[in-house]
Amino acid sequence: MPPARRRRTDTPTGDSEIVQPPSTYIDLDSCFEILQRGKRLLRIYAPGRYGAAPARFRTRGPYKRFDHQRADVDSLPRVDSQRGILYAGPTFIGCTGEYFGDTGEITRQGNRLARLSVLKPIKLLDLRATAATGAGTIPAISGISQRATTQAWARWWYTHPQLNDADGLIYTAANSGHDAIALWERARGKITCHAHNHWGLDDPQLADDVHLAASKLHLTVT
Repeated sequence: MPPARRRRTDTPTGDSEIVQPPSTYIDLDSCFEILQRGKRLLRIYAPGRYGAAPARFRTRGPYKRFDHQRADVDSLPRVDSQRGILYAGPTFIGCTGEYFGDTGEITRQGNRLARLSVLKPIKLLDLRATAATGAGTIPAISGISQRATTQAWARWWYTHPQLNDADGLIYTAANSGHDAIALWERARGKITCHAHNHWGLDDPQLADDVHLAASKLHLTVT
């Protein structure tokens, strides 16, 4: 059954097109992307932040676009041990845009790149293009600046009874137009980072990739 038409307000453009998710669960007409065993993903992370490691899911939040952690009573981020998130993507430009796009510069020092391998099929709710309407929203959900709204949708999808076998989300990255992926902790054990498949962004072998991404995304490099 198609989802209820509850996606737009009276404003024709902008962040206000995206409303909070319904207070109850509506029927979805979801599309899914399956990442098969052997698929490679990239991830940029800062090791000193929240105990980040190449394939470790962050349980403290919510901070980022589709974090599904439950905030504390004061609506502040907290450690939600039952909900972890890991952001990744198939392209270096896409990952760079998601990680650095809002800051205006690529900071090489202190940040790393990991190449992840998919060990078991991963099922992702598709939020790209018209697939987003089947998930109850619109494609602009991936680009709006209102993090409280996108995080509310992430929690709604995470607990939706039709999506209890989904491992995360795939969406169009706002800064690059490339695919971006938000993996829930349900994907633990389905990805790994093999030894030596992670590098500092200041590694000379990544220099060309970093400068190409900076050029495409109009970012400076520090």
